[in-house]
Amino acid sequence: MVNQFLVRFVPKEYSAHPERLCGHNCDRTIQFISQPSGEIVGELCVMDAETMAKDLLEALEEGSKNLSA
Repeated sequence: MVNQFLVRFVPKEYSAHPERLCGHNCDRTIQFISQPSGEIVGELCVMDAETMAKDLLEALEEGSKNLSA
């Protein structure tokens, strides 16, 4: 399976829409870039990315528990 997205960590000023990123005053953003077009399809500030990663890990753990039950 080929990755559909590249992930890039950049300073906020390189964001496609820095004014819409967050209210936390993060100075960096994580961009999701479509392959092969290179189009930026999503962005998250650092704090939102950390929250999303935590939520995804919790969902994976819960899903694994449900499958083994």
